[in-house]
Amino acid sequence: KKKKKKKKKKKKKKKKKKKKKKKKKKKKKKKKKKKKKKKKKNLRPLTTSSAILLTSMGVGVPEENRVFGRHFDSVTDSVLKNSDELRSMRPLTSSEAHQNDLNYE
Repeated sequence: KKKKKKKKKKKKKKKKKKKKKKKKKKKKKKKKKKKKKKKKKNLRPLTTSSAILLTSMGVGVPEENRVFGRHFDSVTDSVLKNSDELRSMRPLTSSEAHQNDLNYE
């Protein structure tokens, strides 16, 4: 008779343990925000000499290649800003281009 009583007590203890496991709270998973990747342009910024050379040839500087915020001399900054006007201009003759080069220096 004593053996039977011991078995019953063990069963009750097991049931209590199971209930405790169920009470644990489930943690909510946080959703990670996806970062938007910026497209990189593979365009080289124009140097002062190449900008002057292009404009002296009568070629306008395309908008993608214009560089601001870098320490260029004021001449090239104005050259880059006025590229729309330069597109409509006729190409310079060799003597005019030479004179411009002397003026830039």
